[in-house]
Amino acid sequence: MAPRFRFALQPLLDRRSRIEEEKQHRFDLRRCERDGALYEGEQLAAALIQRALRTSDAGSLAVFDAAIAARRQRAEWVERALATARHELMAARRDRRAIEKLRDRRRHAFEEEEARREELEIDEANARRRPP
Repeated sequence: MAPRFRFALQPLLDRRSRIEEEKQHRFDLRRCERDGALYEGEQLAAALIQRALRTSDAGSLAVFDAAIAARRQRAEWVERALATARHELMAARRDRRAIEKLRDRRRHAFEEEEARREELEIDEANARRRPP
C-alpha cells in the first residue's frame, strides 16, 4: 500500500484559513456599517430637504446641519475602517495562498517520488523474472 501524502504544515494552513475567514467576516461587517451610514445620511438629507421645504427655521436647519456633519464623519471613519479591513483580508488571503502553493509543490514532489519508487520496483521485479 502506497503511503499517503501528509502535509507537515497543514495546521498552519488551517490557521491561516481561519484567519482569512475572520478577516472576511470583519470586512463584511465594515461593509454593512458603511452601507448603513450611507443610508442614514441619505435619510437625513431627505428629511432636511422636507424640513427646508416646509419651514425656514434657522434652529432646525442648524440641528440638521450638525447631524449631517456627524454622519459625514462617521461615514469617513467607516470608509477608512472598510479599507483597513480590505487590506487585512487581502494579506490574509495572500498568506493562505502561499502555504497552499507550498503544499501543492510538496504534493507534486511526493507524487513524483512515489512514481519513481514504483517504477524502480517494477524494474527490479522485471529484472528478477528474466533468466540470466
